[in-house]
Amino acid sequence: MRARHGFTLVELLVVIGIIAILIGVLLPTLQKARSAANRAACLSNERQLLLAVQMYANQFRAALPPGVDGSNFHQGNFIYRDPAALDAAYSSFNPPMRPWHNDGWCNLGMVFPVKIIKDPKAFYCPEHRGNVTYPEAWNNASTKWINYTYRYTGNPDAPKLTKHKGNPSLIVDHFVGYVNPSTNTFGNLSSWPHVKPAGLCVGYIDGSAKYWTMKHTDYEGMRKLTAQWQTDLYHTLLFKAFDTDDFTELRKMFPG
Repeated sequence: MRARHGFTLVELLVVIGIIAILIGVLLPTLQKARSAANRAACLSNERQLLLAVQMYANQFRAALPPGVDGSNFHQGNFIYRDPAALDAAYSSFNPPMRPWHNDGWCNLGMVFPVKIIKDPKAFYCPEHRGNVTYPEAWNNASTKWINYTYRYTGNPDAPKLTKHKGNPSLIVDHFVGYVNPSTNTFGNLSSWPHVKPAGLCVGYIDGSAKYWTMKHTDYEGMRKLTAQWQTDLYHTLLFKAFDTDDFTELRKMFPG
């Protein structure tokens, strides 16, 4: 009779080592593939929203969805200071949503109650790492936060669709969180959605969308801003940078 031999400890360790190496080789590839798929889904969302905005304008005499006249308002312990921070499709607070749009709907959210966008998933980036995710954020009864920043969030009188020259950017991935008044700091880097490579999906008024690879400092600098005028300026310069492909003015706000 022949004796049966099991695996030796050395053989077992060799097998474990090989598996670990394979995981180390394959995991980055899988993560890149996942990130690429999420970027594609995010760009698809933006194209849907841009088409919805155009359809909205067709229904309302070329008017774009209106923003809110002033975006400073309190909720709990946080104060939202700049137009970029008000990534809300709906809010039941009053005042803050000035003027009172369609029972609380505002910004990009205006395309939902008129049934142009029927699936709210279109408002949420699958790569988003913050706490604004579907369906929890959408089911919030007081404020429906979304993952996309609208250029005219702080403007209740957005220029009509027919008044725009060229092809300006209109929608961008959510890129800034709240300001905590006790520490004067913004939300953490989890608000930056795409990281492999770092960048943002940007949608243009003609319905096109593209992915912009950016420097982490373009976002991290936002955490250094504390005054409202600075955050408003950042918001303006960021969209301008997407229009012109020139980030020089934006980066002057926080050199180094």
